[in-house]
Amino acid sequence: MPESETLSLILEKKIIAVVRVAEAAALRECARAAAEGGIKLIGLPATVPGATELVGELRDGSDLCVGISDVVTQEQVGIALAADADFVLSPICDRDLVQRCRDRGLVMIAGSATPTEVVAAARRFPHLIAVFPAGALGGPNYLRVMAKQLPEIPLVASGGVDVDSGPDYLDAGAVAIIVDSGLFPEKLEPETAPIVATRARALIEVCAS
Repeated sequence: MPESETLSLILEKKIIAVVRVAEAAALRECARAAAEGGIKLIGLPATVPGATELVGELRDGSDLCVGISDVVTQEQVGIALAADADFVLSPICDRDLVQRCRDRGLVMIAGSATPTEVVAAARRFPHLIAVFPAGALGGPNYLRVMAKQLPEIPLVASGGVDVDSGPDYLDAGAVAIIVDSGLFPEKLEPETAPIVATRARALIEVCAS
């Protein structure tokens, strides 16, 4: 997906689900269940074995936008490029990582924690800046203060954002949320897929309202 279309989709749909499952088959199942529930933006951790192949599998024949998350090294950017991923999520804002992603047409969402870090990160020109780890920093109230002080910088909530707090982050001023907990059960069971799909539908409905 072209860079501009990916960015527009993120700003339109507002929910990126990062699938934190160690085993590839279970990760595939959870990602597809989230997609069935209506989530169109899926992040796969760079450390998951076979992430390159999984990006293609999930996107094949679907309208999913799939990216690589937890990127902190050039090697992991290489994984995203090899997978032809649509976007990269990073908990840091490294100038060289940002530049390589932008040079290669990858949407980059880079992390920062404090107002000073956010302003410094904005000067490195990632597409979006994630307040990370939002949950540990103070949750929606922290992001609300940040958004009020820095209204010109588009902020994404990341780190400890779940199905319960996600809508509050959007209400606080986040342009999007990265949901990494609460959507996927910690223990995978035969009924996991329908549970994930149901939670995804509920999250989308609550965020829309």
